[in-house]
Amino acid sequence: MKRIFINKHVLLIVLCFCVSNISFGQELNKVEEVDSVFANYLLVNSTNPKKIIELKDNGPYNLAYIQKLNDSLKVENIFLLSGNIRYLNETDLDFDIRNEAIEQNFKDGSIISTQNDYSSFYYSGNQDPRKINLGDIKYVNYSSPTRSVLHSIGVSTMFISAATTLILAPILNISFPKNQESGKLDFGNPSFNSNGYMNVAKVGLIGFATSIPITLLTKTKQYNITTKGKKEVDSWYLEKVENISNK
Repeated sequence: MKRIFINKHVLLIVLCFCVSNISFGQELNKVEEVDSVFANYLLVNSTNPKKIIELKDNGPYNLAYIQKLNDSLKVENIFLLSGNIRYLNETDLDFDIRNEAIEQNFKDGSIISTQNDYSSFYYSGNQDPRKINLGDIKYVNYSSPTRSVLHSIGVSTMFISAATTLILAPILNISFPKNQESGKLDFGNPSFNSNGYMNVAKVGLIGFATSIPITLLTKTKQYNITTKGKKEVDSWYLEKVENISNK
């Protein structure tokens, strides 16, 4: 009866952690309605301009666009870029690329994928970041600095908790008796402390249950991109800070 009580108590703790973290995650997922903004570039909801996402340049974010081709062999090129916006006007933007993945789609159905690393590339005086037409952009993958840190914590906690339950708990609770004649450990007759295992495993399970909602609810979000002036559900357009009215 005592063991049943303990298990119910642990289950209650796990459920409380899950509920609290789900509520916490829902708060993180809410789009900020700002009175003043500080980022250089923004994502503005096309159907509700009060919903604004700040694109902070503390780290790279992903942008995907499609290049349609008038070619006898190829249909289109799909680009996924990692980097930051450096300039934006009414028709296009300049993107400072860190990494680039290109998918070339051919008319015969074949696909060729390539990757380029620009992390150590420096633009000279006659070179500019990639110019991209706003109408070609499909989506932006972005996570705020706070969400990125919390996601890293969630992933780390998940792996540590799993290792605690599956590896550490059994190892800590296996013991080997001493041989009475030789005084040496008898590795052929190990004993297992099930109560000690349950106590350590419970800690790992609680940590694992806690980390799952944090990890899922703070992962990078994808924002579908449209052009300014179009009102499309679940779509956003890119804007500069000085073009946003705070009235």
